[in-house]
Amino acid sequence: MISMLEIFIKELLHASLVGSLGIIVIVFLQKTLFKRYTHAFCYYIWLAVVIRMIVPFKIPIYLSQEVYKFFG
Repeated sequence: MISMLEIFIKELLHASLVGSLGIIVIVFLQKTLFKRYTHAFCYYIWLAVVIRMIVPFKIPIYLSQEVYKFFG
């Protein structure tokens, strides 16, 4: 049986891996692509990565069937 601690550690490792990959992508893109955008845009991109690393769990979002039907 999987305990809650094991689930938490697995989610924490997953969030760290995804955050690290996000940081690597941002660092590479900052030298080329992000020169076109404002500093505020770069700030919010970094903020999204930091928040993802701080919050190591997924927040479920439930949508009604009408939304799925509307977007196909």
